[in-house]
Amino acid sequence: MDDRLDDATMMICKRIYARVFSHLAGDRPNKVIARTADCTEPYISMIKNAERLPSVDMAYALDKSINADGCLFEVRRQIEQLRQEIAAYRRTLKAGPPASDKEQGPVKRRDLLQDGAKVTAGAAVTPVLAALTQAWQLSEPKLPGASVSRSMIDDWGSAYDVHALSFRIDPPEVALTGLADEWAEIAEHLERRQPDGVQRDLSYVAARHAYLIAGTWLQLGNRRQSHRWWLTARELADRSESDLLSALTREWEANQRATDSREDLTDLLDLTEKALQFAGPRPSYERMASLSGKAELLALMGRDKEAVAAMRQAEDVFERLSSPTPSREDILRHEQSLVYSLVGDEKRATEAQEAALRFDRPNEYATFQVRLHGALLHARSDPKSACNEAVEIIKALPVERRVLRVRVAGRRVLDAVPVKAKHLSSVRELRNLTAAV
Repeated sequence: MDDRLDDATMMICKRIYARVFSHLAGDRPNKVIARTADCTEPYISMIKNAERLPSVDMAYALDKSINADGCLFEVRRQIEQLRQEIAAYRRTLKAGPPASDKEQGPVKRRDLLQDGAKVTAGAAVTPVLAALTQAWQLSEPKLPGASVSRSMIDDWGSAYDVHALSFRIDPPEVALTGLADEWAEIAEHLERRQPDGVQRDLSYVAARHAYLIAGTWLQLGNRRQSHRWWLTARELADRSESDLLSALTREWEANQRATDSREDLTDLLDLTEKALQFAGPRPSYERMASLSGKAELLALMGRDKEAVAAMRQAEDVFERLSSPTPSREDILRHEQSLVYSLVGDEKRATEAQEAALRFDRPNEYATFQVRLHGALLHARSDPKSACNEAVEIIKALPVERRVLRVRVAGRRVLDAVPVKAKHLSSVRELRNLTAAV
């Protein structure tokens, strides 16, 4: 856990230092900064790209090289103070208080996140970190009548990709650390009165972070917190006045909640239908995702013909997209992989799995899920081999990365095993590995 917290904290600190450094450096060429600070030009680029955090001594040299009057050095010094505070605080971490039954507005849920995240995120959201962020934000020219600048909104928008990647790869505790930091920044401005256009833009970026937070809480097994953040994500998406975001938010919620065996799939199907209403009839990524999500739910409910029909509709939408991108295609291929495996269409399932695996990094959770779909496909005909394969796939992950969605994929292999094969040792072992589902 300590190493993962260190990694997450370092990621946050690099981003903050990069913001301040880039602002103070202005349009000075990297090679000029490198020459005066006695370092290399690629090193300066890595700092600006949040790939490296300079030592305290190097921060002093960089401060001198850009005539920052000690400001850049002070930022690095406070980062060091932050890291020391986290190290001292770790051993005293306790779970945050249980969430109140009294519902709160979406902005106030910032406090719920920070309180609950203490058990995993440590002191990542501290006065020191807030001061570092404020140093950058205060230096940015604000939009007319607003408390934020355009670069702040754009930065939160681009940060979504960082957190989405963390959700796909890191243990949930690490993903929540970064999201807690980001939300603390955004929520302060959601509370304030903003011009209509600014409020819509803020709501848009906040909604995307909120549904990642909800999904992360779900992976941590906290349904109560997850439920609150799903509501927050929907409310903010609707405030953004983007029907496509409202559609995507609901589709993604249904997709994630389907990994919880306690959910009523009929309710999730209704949520997907609502997503389709928001998406409208025109071809779009959001309509494709909603149709493929509907196909998954129907397949999980055993309504195979309807599932295949919905998947064919999703495939048709994808073919009609004006400029489909790989990041959009991978969603379709993953859903095809599961749906066709569930309905027993070996040819289409195998094709989808081969296509899906070309999109993902080897260490992404989705890669392990798709490989488990392959085991699911053969669980009925060769349960022993299928379960052995599933056991090997799950065991290849460290315990802290055997998240809910991976264990559920393994559980679906078990569900497909014929009753007469339930006594097999491989079946028992797989059942033990997925017992928390």
